[in-house]
Order: sequence, then structure tokens, then C-alpha cells
Amino acid sequence: MKIIGIDLATSKGKTVLCALGNEPRVYGIDADSDIITFIRDFDPSIITIDAPLSFPEKALRDEERGLHALGIPVFPPNMPGMQKLTARAVKLKNKLADYKVFEVYPYATRKLLGLNLEKSDINDSYVCALTGWLHTRRLTRVLGESLIIPSE
Repeated sequence: MKIIGIDLATSKGKTVLCALGNEPRVYGIDADSDIITFIRDFDPSIITIDAPLSFPEKALRDEERGLHALGIPVFPPNMPGMQKLTARAVKLKNKLADYKVFEVYPYATRKLLGLNLEKSDINDSYVCALTGWLHTRRLTRVLGESLIIPSE
């Protein structure tokens, strides 16, 4: 089973992809068109993205409410610093409509699994891919529309 975990950048820095196949490999990619080409060439079963995949109709989405209920702080997608990232993620998700695409919050996965990993783009892409792998094993649950977190 092939999985791609994506630590999506806004506009500064490279987006980091972790491709899980026979072994994990990490790639830095700039443009959305190159990300889409890479994904189509790799042809994963599941794609996980470290970014909100929708904007809330109200102040918070069910995803944020669910994380708050677990004691996990999170920035809402409509917060000024998150709007650009969320818009890019929504656009990318729409271009990947032929694939199973899920939202992942690496901090939540690290906290729920007790992983002591330094925060970095590379580690976040690995954690996204790991969360996708757990999902393929039915070891996650879905908050809201598409945020997957490890099961308790």
C-alpha cells in the first residue's frame, strides 16, 4: 500500500512529501503542479495533508471542536495566519478528487501516540504518512469531515 504524507507550506519554503512505499522517502517540492504530478506518478492509496481541508461555516469546524474536547489546542482555518494555507489545501484537495485525501494534525498524532519527535517539516510529513498508514489499518477515527487521528 502506498501512502503520501504532505506537510504543506503556505508560500515560503518547500512543501515536504513523505512517500511510503517499500520504504519511506522524503521530497521537497514547491509548486502545486509538481505536487500533483508527483502524486499521480506515485499513485498512492491515500493522501494525508497537514492543513485544514475546509473553511468553517461558523467560528469552528467539528474538527477543531473534537480536538479541543481531547485537550489538543489547534488554530482554526479562518484565523488570519491560517487562511492562505487552508485555501491552498482546499485547492489541492479539489485537484486530487480521484484520491482518498484526509486532513492530519501531526501534533495531535504525536500527542495521542506519545511520540517524542522534534517539530520539523520532515517529521510532520512522516507523521502525516504514519497517520495515513494507521488509517489503512483501521486504527484511526475521523473528526468532522476528514481529520483523521489515532484511535484511543
